[in-house]
Amino acid sequence: MVLQQKLDAVLIGHNYLNTMLAMTLIKKGKKILLIDDVRFNAGEILTHSLSMLDLMTLKSWAEFNQVRSLLRIEDYLQPHQYFIFIKKREVFLGNQVSANLQELERKYPVFFKATDVQSKLKLSLQAEEFCLEWSKLFVHFKPHFFKPDLSLAKLLKQSKFSLLLEHFLYFYQSFKNKVHLDDETRALLNSLTYTTRAIFHGHLSQTGQLNELVHLYLTMILPSYKVNHDALMQDFLQELKQAGGEFKEMSVGEFQLQGSIVKGMELKSFDGLIESNQYIFMGSLPKELDFDWEQSRGQYTSLNVQIQLAQTPHFLRQKKVISSSPMRISTDRPLFEMTFFEKSIEIKWVIFRQSGTKLSFVKESVLNDIKRELLFLFPEFSFEIKAYSMNFSKDLFLVDSGFHSFGRSATKQMGKQLNLILSPLRKQRAKNVFFIGPSHRLLKNNLGLTSTLIEIKKWQEQK
Repeated sequence: MVLQQKLDAVLIGHNYLNTMLAMTLIKKGKKILLIDDVRFNAGEILTHSLSMLDLMTLKSWAEFNQVRSLLRIEDYLQPHQYFIFIKKREVFLGNQVSANLQELERKYPVFFKATDVQSKLKLSLQAEEFCLEWSKLFVHFKPHFFKPDLSLAKLLKQSKFSLLLEHFLYFYQSFKNKVHLDDETRALLNSLTYTTRAIFHGHLSQTGQLNELVHLYLTMILPSYKVNHDALMQDFLQELKQAGGEFKEMSVGEFQLQGSIVKGMELKSFDGLIESNQYIFMGSLPKELDFDWEQSRGQYTSLNVQIQLAQTPHFLRQKKVISSSPMRISTDRPLFEMTFFEKSIEIKWVIFRQSGTKLSFVKESVLNDIKRELLFLFPEFSFEIKAYSMNFSKDLFLVDSGFHSFGRSATKQMGKQLNLILSPLRKQRAKNVFFIGPSHRLLKNNLGLTSTLIEIKKWQEQK
């Protein structure tokens, strides 16, 4: 049995971004089927956190496309606060721009402070370039589509643009000339860049283009938020159905190929084929499907660890702690994120997972590492572990070329076009299959979720 009407596109994923694109295509009169397949979970990099820049983009999208769920997106957000440890040097990034600037200047004065007249003269020569890159962050959004959010303008005005500019340019000057820094200072700068890019861009990198660093800097000093993803998805799907969209919650099966074209797709719970002009995957690609992007012998992902405690020290409750060090860069466990609750800790440990690695292989060593880290960071507290559980997440991290000695560099497999999905059976591109997700963010313009939103907008405009 084949669906009676020819579909323009089938969107496959398990995240609100997929639903967002479906909504806009339906409003354009396209015949869309949205399939919620939990195996295409994009992980938390793309779906559970928002920077102020991402929030601006989503609100502009909602305004232009009149998507009700996004128009009130603040209802699904909670403020995010970070405690970042490089070795034992703690930096607190909260919801106040001026406080974040002062914190960076106080903890990293060698990177975020320019006071002498000579330095200011040098920095002023780069100001025009900075402003150009700042505007480039939003060049993909036409004036009628993207309207700068007043809350951002207010935040930046309160913090004095000249001060923001001075701090950034001094940081960028240090970054560009880090080869001339002493070994200890250079290692500290690399660790700071590496850790914050991992958090905000999903990219394990000690490098960065100017626009990436502008975006990183703004993300560090501006407020960020945690998304109630399940609640947002629920409201989104209700709005989708009201708009006439078709939605199925099931698993994708096999694909029928004719040359380099996918002619049909089976659903495991649907007796027959679904035919569509195009197929859009958003999130991650399950290994059991016929499509792959030539994965190497391993990749960086995160290991989720849930620990039950007898009691969490009151001082740590509700704190989000990110930790790394110069010695961990280029290792198979470079950094981790801990969120403390009343009687538990949720940990996301970035880990290099070789193909075939089972959870049982790393369980004991990871638990021992956690105990050592808790003792190292908080020697004044004791942590009585009652129980724990672990699972590998769907998060994928980009890495710089030559970054890791394990296997082939991940950046070599990640194409610069959305349609670089191959059929391992035929070793050719499927011309009507597209992929949007963390593994396809452009290396020369990797702005985390912002880049993905730009790619979604490009797709929307082309249809």
